[in-house]
Amino acid sequence: MTEVKAGISDSPSPIESPQTVPLSESEERFRLVLEALPDGFIILRSVRDVAGAIADFLIEYTNPVAARGLNDTPEELFGQSLLHLFPDSKTSGIFARYVTVAETGISTTFETFYDNKALTGWFRNVVVKLNDGIAISLSDITARKQASLALQQQEQHFKVALQESQELFQCFMNHSPVAAFIKDESGRYLYANSWIERVYQRTQSDLIGKTDFDLLPPAIAEQFRANDVAVLTSGKPMQMLETIHQEDGEHSYMSFKFPFRNAAGQQVVAGVAIDITERIQAEAALRQRETELRLLTNAVPVLISFVDAQQCYRFNNQKYEEWFGKSATEVKGKHLREVLGEVAYEVIRPYVEQVLSGQEVSFECRIPYSAGGTRDVIATYVPHFDSQGNVEGFVVLVNDITPRKQAEETLRQSEERLRIAQKAANAGVWDWDMTTNRVTWSEEYYRLYGLDPIITQPSYENWLSSIVEQDRARVDRATREALEHQIDLNVEFRILHPTQGERWLTAIGQTFYDDNKQPKRMTGIALDITDRKFAEQEREQLLERERVSREQAETANRLKDEFLAILSHELRSPLNPILGWARLLQTRPFDRVSAKQALEAIERNAKLQIQLIDDLLDISRILRGKMMLNVCPVNLVEVVDAALETVRLSVEAKGIEIQKVVVGDIALVSGDSARLQQIVWNLLSNAVKFTPSGGQIEIRLEQVGTNARIQVKDTGKGITPEFLPHVFEHFRQEDSTTTRKFGGLGLGLAIVRYLTELHGGTVKSESPGAGLGATFTVSLPLLKHENAGKTDVAGCASTVDDTSQLAHLRILVVDDEADMRELIYTILEQTGAEIKVAASAHEALEVFTLFKPDLLIGDIGMPEIDGYELIRQVRSLPSEQGGGIPAIALTAYAGEGDRHKALATGFQKHIAKPVEPEELIEAILSLRISKK
Repeated sequence: MTEVKAGISDSPSPIESPQTVPLSESEERFRLVLEALPDGFIILRSVRDVAGAIADFLIEYTNPVAARGLNDTPEELFGQSLLHLFPDSKTSGIFARYVTVAETGISTTFETFYDNKALTGWFRNVVVKLNDGIAISLSDITARKQASLALQQQEQHFKVALQESQELFQCFMNHSPVAAFIKDESGRYLYANSWIERVYQRTQSDLIGKTDFDLLPPAIAEQFRANDVAVLTSGKPMQMLETIHQEDGEHSYMSFKFPFRNAAGQQVVAGVAIDITERIQAEAALRQRETELRLLTNAVPVLISFVDAQQCYRFNNQKYEEWFGKSATEVKGKHLREVLGEVAYEVIRPYVEQVLSGQEVSFECRIPYSAGGTRDVIATYVPHFDSQGNVEGFVVLVNDITPRKQAEETLRQSEERLRIAQKAANAGVWDWDMTTNRVTWSEEYYRLYGLDPIITQPSYENWLSSIVEQDRARVDRATREALEHQIDLNVEFRILHPTQGERWLTAIGQTFYDDNKQPKRMTGIALDITDRKFAEQEREQLLERERVSREQAETANRLKDEFLAILSHELRSPLNPILGWARLLQTRPFDRVSAKQALEAIERNAKLQIQLIDDLLDISRILRGKMMLNVCPVNLVEVVDAALETVRLSVEAKGIEIQKVVVGDIALVSGDSARLQQIVWNLLSNAVKFTPSGGQIEIRLEQVGTNARIQVKDTGKGITPEFLPHVFEHFRQEDSTTTRKFGGLGLGLAIVRYLTELHGGTVKSESPGAGLGATFTVSLPLLKHENAGKTDVAGCASTVDDTSQLAHLRILVVDDEADMRELIYTILEQTGAEIKVAASAHEALEVFTLFKPDLLIGDIGMPEIDGYELIRQVRSLPSEQGGGIPAIALTAYAGEGDRHKALATGFQKHIAKPVEPEELIEAILSLRISKK
């Protein structure tokens, strides 16, 4: 039986196999020891009934030896009932013994014979209490029992032999200081000297014929008998340690036994036993101290060893063995150099020499590792002195700090990466220890806020004060809510950076709480999100512009559809009376009065049709930026009178009272008289259209500062506040339905605004609301006094009206489109010019030599040779061959870059298609070309 002296942790719960429970390091060592035992080892847990009495035991652990003895595996045995495996344990009294140990905690040892399906044979039971259960060590003693029976049979023979020899050495032996004895083959004492009497506390006569089983406990007797049998079997003298319990305690004897045959030829064993109890106790105490030392040193996560003065290992703990990958036997007695290796030994040799001189030494170094690579260690050598003060050796304490060093290096690299990342990401780190109210800011944090670390100390208050006042209360509230509701902080705010102005930052933080759910620490980062905020604002603006553009496009599409419907109606409406009266005049006779009425109706509707077309053309010119003004000094009084005369018939027909008011003398304005009259006429026509019969219209002309102001005010239907901002938009009408009361295309006011602005003026509309009339006010800048008298009458006349300068002018027109060539030819032919046309640059170059033109008008986009190459080839000619001829580019490439390129290549003018006849003629006249 092997005695185990080690702590056992609480057993696992009934539903968990020990193999599934994570083991600590000490538990793992204990398990390895149990599984290495030559004896069976079982742990049983008590099962109690409702009254608390033990009703059964459940197996919680069996080592492999016990499992094999029970013909099963540890896993299958786990959780099985003792009474199920050993149903006769109650009747045999074994169960009661187990209960007694479990209840009292008093260990017991007994031998018993098992004869059932689970176990058969003699076993020695050592039972100890373990938690609410017991631990059992089972030793198979069947062989010993059998041997005991054999010895008993031989005992009688030994007694006879001993009796015969007793007289021969009785005197000597009785005076010997050792216990002397002779036993027969059966183990019966044939002789015992007086020392034996003291050992057994019996007389010699009482000992003779007895066996050790008659005198000693079974276990001790078994040991003695086994030793005797060994001697008898071997036939050689043997030395052995035997233990016996005496009155003053347990005594250990070193027995020297030898076999011989007596006179009868019987095999006997004789021997002497020397009491070495004190020496054994000393050795046991030493072993106990060594065991305790090993248990203690093995529990410490430090390499511990003892090295003697010759630098050889005498002791090392388990951690030392694991670290070097060598067992205790492989290390003990070996020199430091042999275990550590030459390189590592040379590193530590100076410190070894120092400790052997009697000095304690501590150092840190890096040495090669048995598994490869190197390890960082901290070592302490403590000298050990003998009673004379000489160094017997030294204790070695080594701590492997490689993980710490690696962690430090990893931390250093991580901190460096974090610092770089923070700088790259504009991220500052902050930490707020609420237990001490200590705040720390990183270097990048100071840079983000534009703060000086020397001037500004980190604090919650200083952080709040760095935030713009409009955001400060919101940020403070968000921080306190994060602490109160145990949520992460994520708040955006603005700061005023001393050099960068207003910046957007975000603070992101996490709070840590103590066991009482009170905040103890908040840590986080600050990020500059200015670019993101600007991007978000720009995105919102883009989305808003897109929404507005979409709405405008949808509105424009709707207005276009409405306008086309109105245009169709308005164009067809005048045609009906024109066609109707024309057919009546052709098919039936009319008197002079009826015929005049019919012709007046035709003329009136034809003029209305012309006006509609003129408005459309004006809007077309406005949209294309082609509206031209014939500017000269203009008297606005004359313009107003002319406009009044135009609407006079309409005013009289509706019985409207119209009043003209001119305040003071009005200076001249610079502008196109016809277009200014068109502005006033449109405003008056609009007023007449929407003013009911019997209403009033006032047109007022006055000078206000440096501007002339024309104001048309009526008592008509007025304008709703919703439509008022849109009155000057083209194609917009307040009522565009088919049931509308007032006609028109909705272009007049749009033309008014454009013409007014083209003259450098402004126009506005006002109305108190529907049914309350409306007022339109036009402001135009007056001519300065020094320029008022410098009226160039010739300049007021259109240059296009005088085309006589083009008569007999030789013009070459080049365009690959036949319709365009025909149009230009027709426009210029009416001026008396002599024209030649060419369909390509090749053809133009041939005609150029023969025709010798005064002017070249060329397209740009043509196949093979474009207009740019054409003008280059022309410009390469000598002057006498026409190299310096004036040239006009007439092209659909209408961009500003196209115009610059045309002029740079050699053209004098650039006109974008589609071309207006007046614009083309005016461009030709502006070149002042000399005829050949």
